[in-house]
Amino acid sequence: MNHPQSLFDRFIAYPRRKWVAPAAALLLLAVPLAFALRGGSFSIGSLRGLLIAPAVMLYILLFVPPLSKMGDRVMESLRSVTLLEEERFAALARAASAVPLRNELAVIGAGALLGFLSVAVWSSSFSWLGFYWALSSALFYGLLAWTIYMSLAGTRLVQVIFRQPLKVDPLDLTPFETFGRQSLLLALVFVGGITISLLFTVFQAGILQMVEFWLVYILLACLPVIVFFLNMYPIHRVLADAKAKELRIVRTRVNAACRQLARSLEENRNPAEFAGVVNALAAYETRLRDARTWPYNTAILRTLFFSILIPGGTLLARVIIGMDFN
Repeated sequence: MNHPQSLFDRFIAYPRRKWVAPAAALLLLAVPLAFALRGGSFSIGSLRGLLIAPAVMLYILLFVPPLSKMGDRVMESLRSVTLLEEERFAALARAASAVPLRNELAVIGAGALLGFLSVAVWSSSFSWLGFYWALSSALFYGLLAWTIYMSLAGTRLVQVIFRQPLKVDPLDLTPFETFGRQSLLLALVFVGGITISLLFTVFQAGILQMVEFWLVYILLACLPVIVFFLNMYPIHRVLADAKAKELRIVRTRVNAACRQLARSLEENRNPAEFAGVVNALAAYETRLRDARTWPYNTAILRTLFFSILIPGGTLLARVIIGMDFN
């Protein structure tokens, strides 16, 4: 699939030099560590607070390219169920995927400004670590806002394609299995991000006794599941509509075959032919009713279930090994 040359595509999703962005994040990650090794006067809790932004940035930069490649496979699957010609589909994909450069720059700037302000309100005097904190926070918020914006912009292409003529077999989920795998990958990315935040976040003493903490944690634990199903919801609607349409057709044919069977009995004709048709249609109707409209399988659900336990295990490990909560 040809990609529009957005800034995000060139530098994050499909970089020519794949090592540059992760290396920059690693450099940011190394600064407070180097300061600590040289005997810098700050606590372990403060060090973790300084590391969280570059750590999550590195995580995002490493996982965006695999997510982009999975998105390409989803587009290839959608191409197989559209009735558009190759050239028309390619033109539609290019038009729906286009993102104005000014929008990208505005989102990056707004995110960076928010990150800088979130740190500036806590700083009363200049220091090099304070400058590093402000810079890393601005870069982190800018990258996060940029990634979220481009993810939302990418959903527009799927919505446009779903408005085109489609050939959907409700009994064959093969063309849509990539949606299930993409949704699982997205959920796993969220699990990883939550786990990293729990590893580096500095907790206050007694926070485990606070109801607010557990409400936030439960919401975070549910987030991967919400992302998993929200990402598949559009294809679920397509499959559900195709299934409902096919069921209406089959039920109409079953009713017609049943009436023909009844007439053959009234006229003392051999009903075997119509009885076979009724049985075949009834079996087909049963298969349609049992057909899944969510493109996932047991293995995907099992992986999702065990993955959402990882943040809880991380939190429990921090409590057991006595990592400071202050």
